[in-house]
Amino acid sequence: MEETELLNPRNSNTLDIAENKKSSDTKNHLIERIIEEIGYGKYTFLLYLMISIISVIDGSEALITALVNYILSKVVWLRSSEDMSMYSTLVYTGLFIGTLLSVTIADRLGRRKPIIIFLSLALGIGIISSLSPSFTFLIITRTLYTMSFGVLIPLGVTYVMETTSKAVRGKVNIFLTSGGYAAGEIYTIIFAYAVGAEKEGTSSWRVLMWWILVPILIALVISIMYLKESPRFVILKNPIQAVEIFREMFKMNHQSELVVDSSEIAEIQELSIAHQKKMNVNPFFELFRGENRRITTCLWVLWYIILFMFTGIPFMMPLISGSEEGFLDYRTLIYSVATEIPGHIISYSLIENPCFGRKKILYVSLFACAIFSFSAYLFESYFLLFSCLVRLGACISYDIISPYTSELYHTNCRVSGTGCGVALGRVGSLMVPWLIVGVLNITDVKAYVVFGCLSVVGFIASILIPYDTTGKELDKEK
Repeated sequence: MEETELLNPRNSNTLDIAENKKSSDTKNHLIERIIEEIGYGKYTFLLYLMISIISVIDGSEALITALVNYILSKVVWLRSSEDMSMYSTLVYTGLFIGTLLSVTIADRLGRRKPIIIFLSLALGIGIISSLSPSFTFLIITRTLYTMSFGVLIPLGVTYVMETTSKAVRGKVNIFLTSGGYAAGEIYTIIFAYAVGAEKEGTSSWRVLMWWILVPILIALVISIMYLKESPRFVILKNPIQAVEIFREMFKMNHQSELVVDSSEIAEIQELSIAHQKKMNVNPFFELFRGENRRITTCLWVLWYIILFMFTGIPFMMPLISGSEEGFLDYRTLIYSVATEIPGHIISYSLIENPCFGRKKILYVSLFACAIFSFSAYLFESYFLLFSCLVRLGACISYDIISPYTSELYHTNCRVSGTGCGVALGRVGSLMVPWLIVGVLNITDVKAYVVFGCLSVVGFIASILIPYDTTGKELDKEK
């Protein structure tokens, strides 16, 4: 038997691969255990606050764009609808470019340095933008502003996933990103109403832009004073430094020392060597190697469809209702935000439940979107009800796709995978004004046929993702 095994190199290689996989899984379990021991405290609170602010900025900008669109066309500079369409398109283009930039930056420079750099840029450009003397200057500065914080969106999601225990990282991600996005919308509504941003003969819209920069300033101070580099990223290059970062995080949380013995440090060093072999490939090209090719294709389709619906439904609500006030009807704004809340609650409740998991929630919610979209078209007397249900399903899908994407990729290409997905989603957002308005010129309700067809495609794409990640360790061999 022994002689046969020695003469059969295939058996020997199979055993080596199995042993290497088992060894790698054991070392990944060590990282997960350390993260669980770090737990919660001062550092975790500050980290989560900073990351949630990134989502606050994202949610805030969505409404700022709509408000400025109305103000500059109806109140201040009286720009044409074509000019304002160009303004909105370029703002979303900035987001698209920013998320693509994160792909080339973060997987090389890490997480902390780009966060500080682009928070600083967003703050500086935001101040300049609020003082814009002309429409052209405003377009340029707002595009650069959205480009700056567009880089931050994938970084925030990735940092949460890399520093949070596998048992709760999905819930934490939804609470920080979706909750932060809704908080940004509410924050903007409150201050827009308080300063009277839409009133004639004032510069209140500039004051609103200044107030929106306050969260960025808070996030920048936190990141400079307290933020550490992601230890999972540092392991790829310097495992000893990664251990020190773990210890600093633990000390800030518990005011005591984290015990990592020499054998565990040796395991982390071995894990670093194993990971470094994967760093020889460009992070972007890694997205299309082996099983990642199928994962990436499915995720790109899903990101485009989900953000198209997530952005498109609230965009078309004032058009369908025939409201002449559009987004400046504050009741409409509040109503739009309120419809998101039940979706976030459902996502938060189910995402870590092993009976559901990321994949199942995703394809069930998209299937529901398809059913409700076609129902909105077929039963017009119940249009408002089915429209709200489609919005609910889109919110749930949006909550799930973000952590799911980050977990499906290895650390060396995680930001690349997340950034490309978000960028494709921003393309979906860019297409909304053109496609939805084009469809609505035929008939309002037919727009929901588009949503229904896209939901069916998304349902198929989510089914084709090869595995779920609920409760799984990051970077574990599949």
